[in-house]
Amino acid sequence: MILKLKLKNFKAIKDEISISFIGDKRTHRLTQNLVNNNNVAIAKSIAFYGANNVGKTCIIDSFMMIKDIMLGKKLDSVSYSTNLFSNDKNISFSISFINERLEESNFTYDCEFDATLKVYLKEKLTEVFIDEHKNIKENVVFNKDAKEKKLESIDSELNKISSFLQNDIPFLYSFNDESSNILRRYKNIFMNFANSLLVVRSYNIPIRNTLDILKSDNTKEKEFINEFIKKADLNLDNINYEKEPVFKLANNKGETINEEPLKNVDLIDQIHLLSTYKGRKVPSLVFDSTGTKKFEALSSYIIDALLNNKTLIIDEIDSSLHFSLTRSIVSLFNNSLNTFSQLIFSTHDSMILSNNNLFRKEQIKFVYKDNDSSKVISLDEFTSNENNVRETSDFLKMYQKGYFCKVPDPDFIKLLIDLKSKNNDK
Repeated sequence: MILKLKLKNFKAIKDEISISFIGDKRTHRLTQNLVNNNNVAIAKSIAFYGANNVGKTCIIDSFMMIKDIMLGKKLDSVSYSTNLFSNDKNISFSISFINERLEESNFTYDCEFDATLKVYLKEKLTEVFIDEHKNIKENVVFNKDAKEKKLESIDSELNKISSFLQNDIPFLYSFNDESSNILRRYKNIFMNFANSLLVVRSYNIPIRNTLDILKSDNTKEKEFINEFIKKADLNLDNINYEKEPVFKLANNKGETINEEPLKNVDLIDQIHLLSTYKGRKVPSLVFDSTGTKKFEALSSYIIDALLNNKTLIIDEIDSSLHFSLTRSIVSLFNNSLNTFSQLIFSTHDSMILSNNNLFRKEQIKFVYKDNDSSKVISLDEFTSNENNVRETSDFLKMYQKGYFCKVPDPDFIKLLIDLKSKNNDK
C-alpha cells in the first residue's frame, strides 16, 4: 500500500507535488475506509478530480514509471518525459509504502535520474519504524550519489566496489544477489511492492487476465467474475470461455481458417469468449457493449487486487461505466472486508461526490494547473474554520461551482450564436 508520493519534473508536473495517502486517525467517521498498519492509517481508496489536461493522467502514469524502475528496468529501454516548460532534464520521485502486512516497518524510496543521458543520479532507500507513541526511527538501507561517486549502505563490503556498479540500472539490481545477502531482502521487498501495482487505463484495459481466469480451473474466481459482470450488465445471463469455438473463422472463399498459427493473438482467444443473452450464446467481441467489455476486462484486476493485497490504479475509472458501477467498485475497496488492498483512480464522475458516506475528506484530491505545473490539493486541506468545508458539506455543489479548483465553464451557445451571426454577415 502507498503512503505518500512526491513527483518533480515529470510530464505536466514541473514543481514538486506531494500527495498523502495517510488518513487522519482523529476523525472517527468512516473508519472502515482506512487500513491501520504499524501505527499508520492508510486510505483504502483515493480519487483524483480535475478538468481535462491538468495532469491527472500524469499522476497515474508516474506509478507505471515507478513500477518499471523498481523492477529494475534499464533507462535506455524506456522513455520518460520531463516537463515541457522546464530546462531541467532530471526527473525525481519519492514513494513511501508498506510492502506486506507482517512487516514491522514502512519504506521510502527516493530516486533522481537524467532522462536524457539515461543514468540514475541519486537513489536512497530508508526503512522507517513508528512505535505506538509515534516515535520515528529511520534506518538508511542505502544512499547512492552517482554525481559525487558516493555510496553508503548497510552492507559495508558492497561499499568497497561502488565504483564498479552500473548507473543505468537501479542500485539493487546492479550486483548479483550472491554479492550481498543483507540487501537481498530489500531487493525482494522492492520487487514485491512493484508487482503489487496494477496500472490500467480505461480506454485500453487488456482482457488477457480475464481470459486466463475463465480458461483456468479456478471455479471460485470464475464464479466471481461471472456474477460481477452480470451485476454490471442486467441483460447478461452468463459469460464463459469455450475451448471449441461456436463460430468458426473463414476466409473470403468460405474456407475454415486454422487457428493454430494464430494462438498467440489475443483476438483469437476473444472469439472463444462467449456471452449468453436469454439462453443464446454470442461472441462477446461482437455483441457486448463498450461498457460491458470494459467491465469484463476490469473485473480480473479488481479480483486480483482484493484477493492478493495489491494496489489497483485506474485512469478515468468512469469511462463507459454507469455511475452506480463506479460507486460500487469504490465501495468494494472501502469495505471493512478489505484488509490490505488499495484503489487509486482519476475520474470525472462528480456524482460520487454527492454521497457523503463514500469518502473521507482525505480520500479526495483535486488536480489543477498553476502556470506551467500541475498542482494537487486534498479536500481535507479545506477546513471547517477557515474554508467553511465540513464533513457534511455538499461537495458536489461546491466542486461544480469551482470552489476547490477551477472547472470548465464553456459557453458554447454564445459561440454558436457568434458563429451564426458571422456566417449571416457574409
